[in-house]
Amino acid sequence: MDARLKSVSPNSLEQLMNLDISADLRWEQADLTAMLRHQLDAPLGRGVASLIEADTARIAVLRTSVVPPIASLRGLLEHPTPPEPLLTIVKDFAKQCREHPDRGLPGAIATAIYFAVIARAWVCYGTTISSLDQGLLLDGLRWLDAQDWADATVRQIAKSAILALQAKPG
Repeated sequence: MDARLKSVSPNSLEQLMNLDISADLRWEQADLTAMLRHQLDAPLGRGVASLIEADTARIAVLRTSVVPPIASLRGLLEHPTPPEPLLTIVKDFAKQCREHPDRGLPGAIATAIYFAVIARAWVCYGTTISSLDQGLLLDGLRWLDAQDWADATVRQIAKSAILALQAKPG
């Protein structure tokens, strides 16, 4: 891995997602690790639905329409066949949190979730659930993979998507 990715500047990420991340500079790595772990292990449902005005009942149906049922974001990311519509809902949630810092989720955490679910959709289905072009998507995934505070599951998903995208013709 390119050592430069460990120190991707906040300005680069801001340009990547056209967002201001300067407020995130106050968080220590241990804080980011704990916050991401909490988000990964928290029940998936009502909180996501309320922030993006999604139908809580639809999320519940999507979570329980697969075997095993999905209880958390970690469960979604680790599921062998995560419902693509649920991945999209979570992506929209992360994007909303990123665009509205008053929603309580630090931008780095929202960005990590955003790229993780996009990566999972690519790895599972070979399709994108984002309008980012391949170059920007790869930049975001490389950023995620380079974050020492990121969970091993999230980093492995990023690595898998990077390999899959690099192998894609064109």
